Amino acid sequence: MLKSKKRICNIFYIKTSYTLMIALLLLDKNRRGRYFILSDSISNKIKNEILKRYEGISIDERISSKRFGKYLNKLTIAGKVNKVRKNISRNSIVYGYIYNTFLGDILKSKFRYCILEDGLANYELKHRNKKKINFKNFLLGGSLFEYESYGVGDETKRIYLTGLAEIPKEIKEKVVLVNLKEMWDLKSEDEKKEILDIFSIYPSEIEVLKNAKNILFTQPLSEDSILSEEEKVELYKKIMRNYSEKEVLIKPHPREKTDYKKVFEKATILKREIPFELLVLLGVKFEKAITIFSTAAFSLGEKVKVDFYGTEIHQNIYKNFGSLENIKIERRKLEE
Repeated sequence: MLKSKKRICNIFYIKTSYTLMIALLLLDKNRRGRYFILSDSISNKIKNEILKRYEGISIDERISSKRFGKYLNKLTIAGKVNKVRKNISRNSIVYGYIYNTFLGDILKSKFRYCILEDGLANYELKHRNKKKINFKNFLLGGSLFEYESYGVGDETKRIYLTGLAEIPKEIKEKVVLVNLKEMWDLKSEDEKKEILDIFSIYPSEIEVLKNAKNILFTQPLSEDSILSEEEKVELYKKIMRNYSEKEVLIKPHPREKTDYKKVFEKATILKREIPFELLVLLGVKFEKAITIFSTAAFSLGEKVKVDFYGTEIHQNIYKNFGSLENIKIERRKLEE
């Protein structure tokens, strides 16, 4: 009996709404040959919309802290991915998440790999980890190697960036610069509507958002154990004293759990799963973007002033992220 021919696919390994937006903008009109691997970090609503339109699977990437649970989690992840790849040609290309993950290492070992931008980490190579052998992962069905992150290694063929900052020389030859506005304008009206439907963006919401004067981009500082929840909230309270609360739209990071409506009752809160850069493409404009160090603030165009407080605002933030010297912008400091 003849074996069925394996098909060539574009595989999209998605962990954030921002990389999903870039993936959807990169897609051409041919709907065939697309496969989505969606992490648990994507909301169920968005996952359901994607899987309703395209082939794909959802994978829970949370790894247990307990030894047996950790092995069981990895074995489950490897089993799901290896089952999928049996029908997909090695000539397929993965467009994926940047960081070093168990699932990412499996995909890098089986397919050509391209990275999609996911913030400033693409431009910071200070904390990259070197390629090393991991026999435990290999025995669990994964890759023999833990690969270098940030696209430094040979397994990464291309890196799609928007040029948020200076591109490190280590990856410069692999980088493909993309313009989100140009990609959006090339989409047909049906394609644009599909993208908006996936993120549940409606015309009435866009009109409300256009009434805001300033936008604050918050970050998962407590969720990532950099600050306590109380420290994070107090820090944003200090920042917000410089602005009229009712004129501010707050864009929480998708991974944040903080209920900002309870903290800033007069502000407008944007749904977490919507990538703000998509709203910019729809004509939502602001006078000023406010952030500690979120790269989303740079997506608003040259006419929008950015109040960039910087990692120096708190010693724990600076300790984890450094000074981000490649972001060439005047910092704003909090008044003591």
